[in-house]
Amino acid sequence: MAHHGWVRVKESEFDDNGDLKFPFVRLVQGGGHAYDSHAISLLSGAMGPMQKLASNAGLKEVLPAGFTFLGQFIDHDLTELIGRDEVNAVVPNAKTTEPRQVVTSDTGTTTILNGRTARFDLDSVYGLQGVLDLDLFDRDGLFLMNQGRDIVRGIAGREMGRLIADPRNDENKIIVQVHLLFEKLHNKIHSQKIATTGAGVQHDAGSDIFNESREETQKVFRRIVIHDYLPRITSQSLMKTVFGKLGTNTALYSIAAENVRKKARSHGLSEDEVLQIFPMPVEFAHAAFRFGHTQLQDGYRLNALTQLKLFLTEAGDRDLRGDEEITADLEIDWKYFFELQGVEKSGAPVDAALPDSIFRLPPPTIGEPPLSLAERNIRRGIDVDLPTAQEMFAALKAVYGTEVSFPDLTSAQLFPDDLRKGFREVLGKDRQQGTVSFETHTPLWYYILREAEQQTSAGLGPLGSVLCAETILGCLYLEDPVFLSQEMSKLGTTPTVSGPDDIQTMVAMIEYIEQAPLAYLGS
Repeated sequence: MAHHGWVRVKESEFDDNGDLKFPFVRLVQGGGHAYDSHAISLLSGAMGPMQKLASNAGLKEVLPAGFTFLGQFIDHDLTELIGRDEVNAVVPNAKTTEPRQVVTSDTGTTTILNGRTARFDLDSVYGLQGVLDLDLFDRDGLFLMNQGRDIVRGIAGREMGRLIADPRNDENKIIVQVHLLFEKLHNKIHSQKIATTGAGVQHDAGSDIFNESREETQKVFRRIVIHDYLPRITSQSLMKTVFGKLGTNTALYSIAAENVRKKARSHGLSEDEVLQIFPMPVEFAHAAFRFGHTQLQDGYRLNALTQLKLFLTEAGDRDLRGDEEITADLEIDWKYFFELQGVEKSGAPVDAALPDSIFRLPPPTIGEPPLSLAERNIRRGIDVDLPTAQEMFAALKAVYGTEVSFPDLTSAQLFPDDLRKGFREVLGKDRQQGTVSFETHTPLWYYILREAEQQTSAGLGPLGSVLCAETILGCLYLEDPVFLSQEMSKLGTTPTVSGPDDIQTMVAMIEYIEQAPLAYLGS
């Protein structure tokens, strides 16, 4: 189902160029199902049921708003769709496009690759694919900042003229400040090391001391994901169940990782090279972890004086879009986003009703139609041939048996009465000759939202929870099973924070950064 600006993509093949260390993989083979294009637009386009259905707010718990953008930050650290054409040339992607469009000028069969390491290594902060970006640091190995509240902008020779490893982390004024929190954490940890080392000891970017500081910062990030983020979107009990499957190599992620590593060995890669391969499931990247789009709100309060909309179309009006200097009035007071000081900071529920703003995305947020982010998500899933929700939970049931209950949502739960009455044409168009029905072959992303809607807890339903837990814990397990085991044994504990090794939550990290003025904030 190719359409303007999009092409069908195929899975990665291993070669010698070193760019396939982090391939996209499939947990379940897609069925190649054909959907009616008009029905997709009716369901997920502007003025359709996903925009106009009543939200589940009030019936379902919600997460503090900051976790929406922490999720976006995590996604950017794990995944970015890039493409190579048949002559192995990189296919250009518009940096401002979300989701990434794969565009070719000829017949258009494109191999999809992951532009990130699929590790929780903050490569989106320190340098892409684990290659340290030396431009980001001063001679002491500290991140360069503008007055301690922004990245440095107006840099000649840098893409978009800004000092940031991943330009996507400057897509809006909130995520860039989440990004800056981790730069500030590094600076605090590293400046303390500088202060306690003797004269003549190297601590510039790439030095042994710098690498120690980077590793400590990375471990804080991993602990926050394990203790503060993942339990909120899944549950501690489900995390332990998934961890058990990873330990016995029976999780779908474990099987996919071993298959792709076997393939690498058959291509002659050494065992050291094989162990550097960290696959990323398309089911996670293009469906399960896009649930954060439903947590978005049309506007946010940044501080006591400033509240902005996601998008404004009037010329000269300021909104939350990025690539703009973070001035003092735009600096975030984190009590409005995380559980600090008892201030109301609730986000939107995870359900199938999305905010109005994302149904007419303005340029340069996107480059090509469709304008609806919901529609783009569903079409992207079809273009990369994701399995249907029914195919996905059948595969998960085979792995987890009775350990996890995967309820098959009824037709009424997938398409409730207000959709059937007000948007009846959706469920007529989806039954055209030669196409499959939404009810029996439900797009995975849509199903995950509907499944989450049935929960009273703030997080996902069983299918979405397992997909997220398998991928997130699976990546951590491949990286360091001992570290993951140690942290899993600490689930539910809250240590007193005396240093970075004790930080498990975003609140603890923010408080640690703010305990005393940073020794270095940049010029």
